[in-house]
Amino acid sequence: LVISGDSLEVCLKYYEHEFVELACQCPAVVCCRCSPTQKARIVTLLQQHTGRRTCAIGDGGNDVSMIQAADCGIGIEGKEGKQASLAADFSITQFRHIGRLLMVHGRNSYKRSAALGQFVMHRGLIISTMQVCHHIHHVPSVLLSAGPGREARDGDALPGAVQGPHQGKILVLQNLPHLGFNQYLPRRHPHVWGPGALRV
Repeated sequence: LVISGDSLEVCLKYYEHEFVELACQCPAVVCCRCSPTQKARIVTLLQQHTGRRTCAIGDGGNDVSMIQAADCGIGIEGKEGKQASLAADFSITQFRHIGRLLMVHGRNSYKRSAALGQFVMHRGLIISTMQVCHHIHHVPSVLLSAGPGREARDGDALPGAVQGPHQGKILVLQNLPHLGFNQYLPRRHPHVWGPGALRV
């Protein structure tokens, strides 16, 4: 589908829903001679009607509003200046770097964020369980032998002892498998993208 800015204005004004449905069925949509507000509006419409995340790529000042409206904005530094790259979430110097940004760094970022979230959740669960066990077995004997007040001092040292020395090592070891990750693997084997696309 190829549509110009004037035709797009009519579509967005009178046939908004039909235009988005048609655009989603096409393998590619090219909008030429569009104003910055039209670009941003297309991104917003896609987000509202499809419920999917959007990525906008631009290289000039007229792309800033579109980049800011998208969930992920990529700015390319070029002849038109650095306005797009300064407004974007990610900045690259050449268009050919987009594949590596999305397929390698994007995948690694997703996997590391998910692993960090799981680590924090499990760490909190383990520390809470240890504190409960500690108080069940230790506090009654302390109350009988030393009086009130001592159990708080004993319990305060436990989280620091668990979190401090090993937390950094675990996070570093968790990311070591990604260092040897073949950057061309997702291009040759699309099933690598499965967990991210399914939000697993």
